[in-house]
Parts: sequence; structure tokens; C-alpha cells
Amino acid sequence: MIHVALATNAEYVPYCAVAMLSAIEARGTSELTAHVLTGEDVSAADIDGLADLARAAGGTALVHRIAVADLDVLPSVGRFGPVVWYRLVLPELLVDEDRVLYLDADTLVVRPLEELWHIDLEDAALGAVRNVVEPVHCWRGPSLGLADMSEYFNSGVLLLDLGRVRAGDLMGRAREVACRAGDRLLWPDQDALNVAFSGRWKPIHPRWNCMNSLRVWRLWAEEALGADAVAEALSDPAILHFEGPGLSKPWHYLSDDPRRRQYRSTMARTAWGDTPLADRTASTRLIGRLPMSWRRGAFGHLLRARRLLNRHTGSGEGARR
Repeated sequence: MIHVALATNAEYVPYCAVAMLSAIEARGTSELTAHVLTGEDVSAADIDGLADLARAAGGTALVHRIAVADLDVLPSVGRFGPVVWYRLVLPELLVDEDRVLYLDADTLVVRPLEELWHIDLEDAALGAVRNVVEPVHCWRGPSLGLADMSEYFNSGVLLLDLGRVRAGDLMGRAREVACRAGDRLLWPDQDALNVAFSGRWKPIHPRWNCMNSLRVWRLWAEEALGADAVAEALSDPAILHFEGPGLSKPWHYLSDDPRRRQYRSTMARTAWGDTPLADRTASTRLIGRLPMSWRRGAFGHLLRARRLLNRHTGSGEGARR
């Protein structure tokens, strides 16, 4: 039995559904149970829809309501709120399980999961992929108590040995780090997990967390992960991770991701298949007329303009669907 955990708020339910469906369809010969962690904002209809989707695909979805009050002391993370902290409860929530695969809601599983599920973590509590970091952020490793950013993992795909996590109270340690450092953490949930699991995680092949950064920042990715590993991940990814804001998401109007059609085809087979593309505005429609190679830069200028407008007026053109 493969156990997969996902976390979602009401806004991200359609994308969580895609991640869950792709995981179930990539379960191989194993049975798969998806543990969906939600807050009170997710409707009963959406919960039923996730359960129905999993059942129809040959898997099982168990939806767990997380008591948000227990997480109020943790720093809020932008517009996402407490959902980024839900994974901290997994060791106690899945008390009878030895292992769980956590997936961010902006992932798409495209190869069988059994190989990843059975990876030998040796004495590590966690298997993860090193994060690709812009050079401007390389100073952050020592600021977190890490030797350098080569010891920093991306938290979008985490293979957790729950026994070792419980024994070391590593999620409790992450909570302590977040409470103590608070808003001083640039990426609060990911930073806190990296500090808590420092020296307790094992790097895995980047094909299991094929991030946008491998394609967009290929040279930096090759420095962090090795040229051969990056080439292998891009040519034969197992889990696609659409990390980053705006057009990094395959559901964004301006997405330039080569797998966006595959993603949207999967979404079309869920109850949320009619979810419109995000951020279809007058400005993005104009950018959409530009050559593909120009769009990312033009969208960056648009984001900066929006931030300036919001700073001065408290409003501005938002990312409407």
C-alpha cells in the first residue's frame, strides 16, 4: 500500500484533485490511499468530489480536517495561509503508518510511484531533491545554520520515514523553528523543515521532483544537481512540480510549460475540469500576443507594475480567473 499525503485550501482543490488523480493512476501494481489534509474552508461537496474521484480511479481518498487553531502560532505564508503547515501533523495523524509520500498540490505524477516508494532511505528520516537556488540567495544557507545551500532541499515532494520523524520529533522541531524565527524566514515552511531535518535527509534523483527551475534555470540546476541528472530528469520526469508563482503554473493563462496540455487533459477528467485559466486579464491577453520567448520577461514587468500599484492604492488589477 502506497500512502500519499496532499494539503489544500478551497482555492487549490481543483489542482489538488489533479495531483491526487495522477498519483492514483501512477500507483503501478500497488494499492494507493491519498490522505488529503484540509481546513474548514473546503466544502463538503468538494470533499465528496475528491473521494468519488479517487474511487473511480481505483484508489482511496481519506480527507482529514486539520484544526487550524493548532497552527495559529505559526507564521502565515502569503495568501496560502495555514495550509502550508498541515504536513507537520502527518506523524501523529498517520500513527499506524511507517512511511508517507507528501506531494504539493501543484504536482503531476507521470511515472509509476513504486520505485520511489521503495527507495532505501538508510538512516535518513526524509528523502528529497536538492533545491535549485538563485545565486542571490546562496547566503541563506549559513543564515539558517546550514553549511551552504547544497544542504537545502525542496519541500514539494517528501518521502517521510514516519518512525524516524517521530523518534526525533522532527516536525515538532520544525514548528519550534517557525515559531521562533517567524517572519524572518524567507520561505517559512520550507526553511523550517530544512533546519529541522538538517543532517537527517537523503538526496534523491531530481526526476522525482522535476521542478520548473530545472528548465528555466538550467545552468544553476546543473551546478546544484549535476548536468547528467538534470538531463535525465527533464527527458524522463517522474513527478512534475510546477513551483513558483504566476505563469509557472500550468493553469495560468500565460503558462509556457511544455507539459501544460498534459496537465489540463488530466484536469479535464476531474469534476473541476471547467476551472478557467487563472489571470486572464487585459494585460495578460496582450502579453499572450508576444512571441513565447518574450512572455516571461513581459510578465515579470507586469508583476512589478502590479506591486507598485497595490502599494500606492491598495488595489490594482489582480489575478482574476
